This record gives sequence, structure tokens and C-alpha cells, in this order.
Amino acid sequence: MKYFRLRGTGVSPGIAVGEIFLKERVFFTTRKEILPKNQIPGEMKRLKAAIGRTGAQLFSLKEEIREKIGDEHAFIFDAHIMILED
Repeated sequence: MKYFRLRGTGVSPGIAVGEIFLKERVFFTTRKEILPKNQIPGEMKRLKAAIGRTGAQLFSLKEEIREKIGDEHAFIFDAHIMILED
């Protein structure tokens, strides 16, 4: 088995060891795309719909965590919801 280290910002102290599955290799880019003015309203509608779906998922996850392990652990979703609202 091949091992490699993933780096990121931890949300809790400690380490984790386990297997991961990468479906595909993803590279993030900062591609700039110019939209014709007539496409902007449609894209704004898509963006608002995506934000709405994401908010609903976050609220659902928050409630699920609150019910399973309590309010003290569910509060982290408040921060995610506030970021989404910004």
C-alpha cells in the first residue's frame, strides 16, 4: 500500500489514519470566463438555487448532529451557514 500525507487545516487536535478513495484527480484553477450579458440573469438564478440547496443541506446536517450528539457539536454548522450567507 502506498502512503502519502495530505495537509490542511485541522478542526480538532490529533491525527487520523485510514484509507481514502479518490474518484478522480481534481486540480483547482482560477479560470476566468466572460459571460454575455443575456446569460447573467440565468447564472444568477442558478447561483441562488445552489446557495438555497446548500443552506438546506447544512441545516439538515446541523439538526442530525444535534439529535445524535448534542448542541455543543452542532454549533460548527452555524459558522458554515454564516459563511454561506455572506
